[in-house]
Amino acid sequence: ELANMEAQMQQLLHPPVVEQEEEEKPKVDEGKKATVEELMDSGKFKTPRVLGTYKINPKTFKGKTINPTPVQQMLSLIANILEEKARADAVDDSVSNDRQSLPEFLKDTLIHRFGLKSIALTNLQALILGVRKGAKGDESKGDDTPRRLRVFGYLSGILDHDGWHEDLSNFVLDALGSMFRRENIKENMDHGPKKNLAVDAALALESTTDAWGRYAFGAIPPDMHDRIVDMAREAGGALRLHDWLELIVMRWLDASHQVQKDMLSTFIAHDSNGDGVLDFEEFKGMVNALINATGSGEGEEAPPVDEKLVSKIFSEALEESGHMDPGGDGDAMVPQAFVRVARQYRLSTSHKPISSPAHAIAPAES
Repeated sequence: ELANMEAQMQQLLHPPVVEQEEEEKPKVDEGKKATVEELMDSGKFKTPRVLGTYKINPKTFKGKTINPTPVQQMLSLIANILEEKARADAVDDSVSNDRQSLPEFLKDTLIHRFGLKSIALTNLQALILGVRKGAKGDESKGDDTPRRLRVFGYLSGILDHDGWHEDLSNFVLDALGSMFRRENIKENMDHGPKKNLAVDAALALESTTDAWGRYAFGAIPPDMHDRIVDMAREAGGALRLHDWLELIVMRWLDASHQVQKDMLSTFIAHDSNGDGVLDFEEFKGMVNALINATGSGEGEEAPPVDEKLVSKIFSEALEESGHMDPGGDGDAMVPQAFVRVARQYRLSTSHKPISSPAHAIAPAES
């Protein structure tokens, strides 16, 4: 009996080890991963955080009906805004500050002009209504107002386009600054709706080429170059100002849309189970993939990026995700949010990368 009791005690103190089968990990259902087309069609992609500037609380208007801003007043205001924005960008650049986005600049300018925020927002709403209405106007009688309002609408983000990005205003204002000089933008843009202002075609082509290289996607596309030349020939040697502006804005938006699709494809490729959650190592691999896609020269790979900078992009992308999807998981990264933040840092899958010394990805220090 003592022996049996001792044996039982040993079993209690040292129970036998039972080998457990390793739990099988759930298999990833690749069919559940979102496609680029689905992400591009999603509503989240069409509402970048900065465009929330145009979502004005109706209580601001105190029950008053807001009418669209009169056409000539809109055209003068737009010309003034563009010149003031170009001047403000130059000041920011001189002291190494980040440039303000055009939507935010537009709102702040109206607040400074009218003093009271409620009056400024009322005027902003009137401008939004005026642009959206006027952009659909009749151009059959030589009135270029609809074209001018469309250009500003897309430039400012008042009119929706999946390719919209803050860099569009940098591109256009750079081209206008080269064409007219920064301090003469308003003078040349503020004219009647039927004036059909003509500009030098060679200068327009040079301005477009330079601005495209700085704030777009490398070398100007050959077909875009040819189209500008053809437009000049059709107009008798000169180039109609607003025809040129509409062309370069729409081509920039189309190219931007393609860049975003390419970057979404890269995100999807690195999101192994399609849940939108990437750990830091996966995220770093994705950023390096984007950098190496551009390359640093013929047959060369770009150097690895600074981990501190990657960490900053990672944090900002999560923050942007929170704004795009307030009810979502705080650890999940909305793919479109990553695209928006990555483009702020001039990441691109294009073989002709966007260049900007102020926001370019810096190589890791050796």
